[in-house]
Amino acid sequence: MRFSIYLSPVAAALVSATAAAQPASSTAQPQAYLDAVALSDADGRMLRFETPVCPMAYGLPDQLNSEITNRMRSVAAAAGAQVLPAGCKANLLLFVPRDRRQLLAKLRQGRPEIFGRMTDLEIAALADSAGPAVAWQVLKQRGADGRELSGSWREGQPLIQESVTNSRLIPSAHSVLDTSVIVLDARSAVGLTPTELADYAIMRGLSQTREPQGAGLGAATILTIFRDKERGTPAPLSLTTIDLAYLKSLYRSVSATFENPHRSDLEAEMKRALPNP
Repeated sequence: MRFSIYLSPVAAALVSATAAAQPASSTAQPQAYLDAVALSDADGRMLRFETPVCPMAYGLPDQLNSEITNRMRSVAAAAGAQVLPAGCKANLLLFVPRDRRQLLAKLRQGRPEIFGRMTDLEIAALADSAGPAVAWQVLKQRGADGRELSGSWREGQPLIQESVTNSRLIPSAHSVLDTSVIVLDARSAVGLTPTELADYAIMRGLSQTREPQGAGLGAATILTIFRDKERGTPAPLSLTTIDLAYLKSLYRSVSATFENPHRSDLEAEMKRALPNP
């Protein structure tokens, strides 16, 4: 399904935004950053794609969609994710519609698999959300050897039929990201550059993250661009140093571990990746 939702004021604002996008520095501690930004699954693990990703932007004029898509692909590769060649079937999708509710209805009808096992009420809640953006992921189960596990489903949980590795530190099965979707209201995109849109989408799509709430993070993050815009405060022009350190650490770390080892590994990787204060 091709979406060509055109909003000329947004397009004009994006084309005219020419500020150079450079990563912002950060002195935040990884623990505080992870507490504010990172989400985990029911088992306490922070998830990632373990198969190649195919980012794609929809909803703006073709030139802007292409520019945003190319930036998303570049940042995903820089983070350490495998990226499929151009022309691939998208599994990390950014939509920029004029009408979020209308878009979700079209997706529900034309691509219901994009919602995974979400109920009609959960999809309606996405449409009614008051924020400028919503994001969700469809998950799959894989064994410790990386193979997708076969099995039936009951109450949203897979009944595992086979596994290879079974140890205290490496579980026989774990969840991975299969599809990520970010829907950003077009009016909220006015004044933002393609780089800002792409980097925000990558931070919401390559892992499960949220926009940090309140103060005290002590770091700039691309995830605050909408709050900064609303408040009229300076916003990052791109993915920040700590944002990239988080993604690189996540995609470098061993994903199939229990919460504590994984969290410790992630924090340690981020400390190594960040410059000394």
